Amino acid sequence: MKLKFGVIGPHHGHIYAMIDGLLKTGRAECVSFFAGTPDSERQMLKCFPFAESAPAEEKVLGNPDLQLICSADVNDRRGALAIRAMQAGKDFLVDKPGVISLSQLEEIERVQRHTGRLWFVWYGERLMDPCSRRAVDIVRAGMLGRIVNVIGLGPHKLTLHRRPDWMFRPDSYGGILTDLGIHSLDMFVQLAGPAWSVLQSRTGNFGTSQYPRFEDFGDMTLSHSDGCTGYIRVDWLTPDAMPTYGDQRFIITGTHGMIELRKTLDLAVDNHRFTGQQLIFATQDQEPHRIDCSGKTTFYEELIQDVHDRVNRCVPHSLSFAATRLALDAQQRASHLST
Repeated sequence: MKLKFGVIGPHHGHIYAMIDGLLKTGRAECVSFFAGTPDSERQMLKCFPFAESAPAEEKVLGNPDLQLICSADVNDRRGALAIRAMQAGKDFLVDKPGVISLSQLEEIERVQRHTGRLWFVWYGERLMDPCSRRAVDIVRAGMLGRIVNVIGLGPHKLTLHRRPDWMFRPDSYGGILTDLGIHSLDMFVQLAGPAWSVLQSRTGNFGTSQYPRFEDFGDMTLSHSDGCTGYIRVDWLTPDAMPTYGDQRFIITGTHGMIELRKTLDLAVDNHRFTGQQLIFATQDQEPHRIDCSGKTTFYEELIQDVHDRVNRCVPHSLSFAATRLALDAQQRASHLST
């Protein structure tokens, strides 16, 4: 039997990838959606004409046939929507960041425990990234020995003309460490577990003076209870001429080996096209070599199976909660770099 799902708040482009990914499994059906704005409604009907446009959010949440709600609403509305969905008996798949305030995160944790519903956060830079998933498997297999240091670099293109107005309102957006830093933090907790703490975090506006409250740069340093250290840098400063949205990289150093993930681009190979999904791997007894990780992931199949089996495997709550808490803590404590 197919998983039937609805959509509420299709206000970020990631929602189309989320819907498409579920549909391509052949095991899911998009039944209805509530767009909230005429433009979003038109775009949804253009992309998914078989789905019914509901006149109100309640029509989607109250549909007893739906098992899952998907959302990429404005960032500050995602937490409250997750709570309403779970209280209505639905599992919830939400674009990152799943929430932008610690108080709402605490409420989501409480409601999730009380209802037993599943809260999936769409960490696209890992869940949809074969290179990242291969690296996690290698680390968990012990092939690098004890992890000593992790570096996550997450530059992005801003492409101003494509960004919604709410992105430049801090109360709606939540800040760069909440929105982009969460990707690397998700990877950190996958690699070493949840026991990280933020030592220092900083944000700044260097190239977007027309939006003085917007942050186009952020970084943080972290430590883990087992002694591992980490550094994360994110920014909205990738040049428009780059052939991908950003030169995403991870470097993982262990006592017996190291990995570098060249996730989207490898300038040493070709600077004119996408050359990502390359994992450079070396250990004490293996010379450096490349592993081509290109291909598809099975996230959507895993999600559907979790919903069917009523288990929490593909995006464990404990790790999602930990990564989100770290991002919100880093954002809240960040010092502002003067420019």
